[in-house]
Amino acid sequence: TATICRSIGHQILGGAPRAHVTDAETYALYLRGLYCVAREATRSSEAVALLQAAIRKDPSFVPAYTQLAYACIGQIAYALSERRTALAIGIAAAEKAVELDPQSADAHAALYRVSGLVTNSWADDGPHLQRARELGSTRVHEQLMWLHARRGEFDAAMESARASVACDPINPAFL
Repeated sequence: TATICRSIGHQILGGAPRAHVTDAETYALYLRGLYCVAREATRSSEAVALLQAAIRKDPSFVPAYTQLAYACIGQIAYALSERRTALAIGIAAAEKAVELDPQSADAHAALYRVSGLVTNSWADDGPHLQRARELGSTRVHEQLMWLHARRGEFDAAMESARASVACDPINPAFL
């Protein structure tokens, strides 16, 4: 069974994703931050604080950096923080995630998304979204949805949204 899973995972995801291990306290902070991002966008400021606390406890925990970037996007979307500050934190978090784990598809997807807010340009899918696609990010369809929507390709955006939910039914963007 393990051999089959590894074989299928390699074909579908471009290789098995790296496991990110941390201590229980850091993981609890991360999960609380993830909950705030996933359940209530208006709690993105709380999510930022929790995820930053997780990062202070374990500066090598890539998922906390990735989710911090998404929490900053939530702060910007709901005007809960000064845009420039939230962008700086979000970009730094996504870049650190990619630096720590260049094979993290979700880190590349987050960097694509937050970088687009800096440049206001989603004209193409850019190197980070392409890399997320290659690595098999569960959030790549979400990013493609935004890309198609910004291009006015609404049927393709809906198709990407459906694919995102099929890949990740608890994706915070669709809860």
